[in-house]
Amino acid sequence: MQQQPGEPLVDVRQAARTYTMGSTRIAALRGVSFQVRAGEFVAIVGASGAGKSTLLNMISGVDALSSGAVFVGGQNIQQLGERALARWRGAWLGIVFQFFALLPSMTLLDNVMLPMELAGKYSRAERRERAAHLLEAVGLRDHLHKLPSRVSGGQQQRAAIARALANDPPLILGDEPTGNLDSASAQVVFDLFAGLARDGKTILMVTQDEALAARMPRRIELGEGQIVRDSGA
Repeated sequence: MQQQPGEPLVDVRQAARTYTMGSTRIAALRGVSFQVRAGEFVAIVGASGAGKSTLLNMISGVDALSSGAVFVGGQNIQQLGERALARWRGAWLGIVFQFFALLPSMTLLDNVMLPMELAGKYSRAERRERAAHLLEAVGLRDHLHKLPSRVSGGQQQRAAIARALANDPPLILGDEPTGNLDSASAQVVFDLFAGLARDGKTILMVTQDEALAARMPRRIELGEGQIVRDSGA
């Protein structure tokens, strides 16, 4: 399904997720609804356990909703089968995690090439050229052939951002991408995200860094699985 003109890029409708642990039911999300337009840079904030990461898992299709729906680009992702969901995720999403999730036995260049290979996009020569260009764009021109263990945490996160951009997805999800970095590295990573938003990427970023969240154009605050404040509403 293609996104229609005027539609929000992300449309979350009464999303709920309940987990069962023994005889205990835990409501991680309780009927969350909001929309995000293309090009928005949105902070998702809240205390630990508020449902922030669960919400990202719903939007990415990593976990299934208990009720409600999530549309991305006009597609109800809960209706996709496993293979279709994997193809959709490769085309529509770039995900940046707190702990980088780079494959340790592969160079930074190969890590960035991997999503293109999995999606079957571009020739091998084009993949190498694109991966090198993306790594240069995040300031890693001199580190293409290094393993992740041979660069700093901040550099690993910049490589992870390059990897998230490999297939040119319209939506970037960041799950506390600065949470494991020192303040200087966190600033560099934040500036990269801000630049991507200025270039038209849509970014939802979970963060517990109030200073960074305050600089983002829109803030969605969760509490006990519900939206308690949305500056864009």
